[in-house]
Amino acid sequence: MSIVDNYQQYIYTDVYFAVLAAMLFLEIIYPLRNSKHSLLIRWTSNISLGLFGTFLQKFLMPVVAVTFAIYVKQQGWGLFNLVAVPGWIAIILSLLVLDYSRYVIHWLFHYIPLFWSFHKIHHSDPDYDISTSYRFHPLEILLGTVNSLLIILLLGMPVISVIIAELMVVFVNFFSHANIRLPGMPERIIRLIIVTPDMHRIHHAAERIHTDSNYSIVFPWWDYLGRTYTPVGSVDQKEMTVGLDDCQGKKHLNFFWLLAMPFIPARRKSPLK
Repeated sequence: MSIVDNYQQYIYTDVYFAVLAAMLFLEIIYPLRNSKHSLLIRWTSNISLGLFGTFLQKFLMPVVAVTFAIYVKQQGWGLFNLVAVPGWIAIILSLLVLDYSRYVIHWLFHYIPLFWSFHKIHHSDPDYDISTSYRFHPLEILLGTVNSLLIILLLGMPVISVIIAELMVVFVNFFSHANIRLPGMPERIIRLIIVTPDMHRIHHAAERIHTDSNYSIVFPWWDYLGRTYTPVGSVDQKEMTVGLDDCQGKKHLNFFWLLAMPFIPARRKSPLK
């Protein structure tokens, strides 16, 4: 059995649930913030939203990233299938370009009003823990998938780099949204390589200047280079208000309300307007 078959049948699932279990354990023993709302209600709505988005993604777009990368390779499409470069360079460049594209897309989700109407569901969570990593509107998940497939097509990303990228996103998505308290020195070291909870939690602060910063998904360097970084130590993350000022009520914990939110007029205006 090939590594691709193993990945699609076992590896992804094993990594997914192992990381989820590890982050849940750390949230229990090293929590940073106290929850304001019922975990049962929030977790039911957040996880249901994530599962619904995953189902819709598989139904409307059955071509998953790894399968699509294999097809692109077979057809000889994309830069790295047309230009001879060492395999390790193709892998590294693919990981960097894909992650940078996600940083750009994330920025656009904040600054284009139509995109923000869907992305605001993620930011409307009045608490912050690992369940927030599931809280994405299904249409935002589909748009993110389209972006990834486009990068795979344009670059002709090696299959192994797609596998690595997916596993990294699983780990960092759970890790960066975890309600955990990291010691200062380890956190600073980890933040040199990947986005940490302290870095991403600022992005979920209710204050607009913080919400519109720290966009990086996996690698934190894009915020440093793009001057969109808010220093970790500049915000009291234990006491700050998270979420959106106009989304603190209990109705914003309701699954059906979350699905409808993009179609309800919001107060927030894009600074590009």
